[in-house]
Amino acid sequence: MVKKAERMMRELGGIAIDLFDNAGLADVYKRIGQCEGGIFLANENSMVNTELIDILDGGLVGRQSVDLKGRLGNSQVLKIVDLMKSKKNTAFFPGTLLRDFGGYVLPTMPVVVNGKLEVERVKQTDMPYVDDYKILAAKILDKDYAEKVKSSGGALFEEPYRTIVQKLEQITTKQRAACLRPVNFNGLEVLPVICNEISLIPQLYSNKPLDVILHSSSDLYESDDSMLKSYTKVMNELQANGKLSRDAILAYAEIRSNGGSKGIFAYSGGKLKRLN
Repeated sequence: MVKKAERMMRELGGIAIDLFDNAGLADVYKRIGQCEGGIFLANENSMVNTELIDILDGGLVGRQSVDLKGRLGNSQVLKIVDLMKSKKNTAFFPGTLLRDFGGYVLPTMPVVVNGKLEVERVKQTDMPYVDDYKILAAKILDKDYAEKVKSSGGALFEEPYRTIVQKLEQITTKQRAACLRPVNFNGLEVLPVICNEISLIPQLYSNKPLDVILHSSSDLYESDDSMLKSYTKVMNELQANGKLSRDAILAYAEIRSNGGSKGIFAYSGGKLKRLN
């Protein structure tokens, strides 16, 4: 098991893992600047200041979100993405940012491989953030419908908001399905997984057999023991369904309120063995 995993690690060029807490954008930029080859993995919310959203912004996410195609939004986050795109021979799985898709925002991992944004990997389990339903209605329905809507955000489910929410769910369901695919790096199929969607991956994933799973999370597991049980169950289910190679690697980065945990496992024969 270990020898095969070590060979795979050499093929990948290694896996560097880092943890970043709130207000760590400068640290993220500095660390990415040091990367030269291999895979880089960071925890969920690495490019989000959750405390700022909760305490100072009243739950609104607009100030931290980015539109990667339109090059709009938080300049510090855009600068980080640009830096990743300047790096060759490296695959970045840098945790998550808040991606503005035009009126709504989703936690998203920008996967950058060899200087190219390969996939905007939307988290499968989170509801969209909406700062202003009036703006959203104008974008996904029409301006006439938007006239019925007040400028407000949050979770609203009564009419006229219910129609907007239903339309948004149709859009985001397609987005989530389209981005749940691996990227090929140095001949190996690599899938990023975000936080609590890990338990759903054996059911949701239906693509090529995976060689590497990279799990980016925050405050998901109470301990490394509960984490190991979860990972073993998920890997066994994937392999039983023909969605995982005989020998595979699982790397993880989890920020926790008590610090965090990171590491790399080799998987074979139904068992995980820590490599570091």
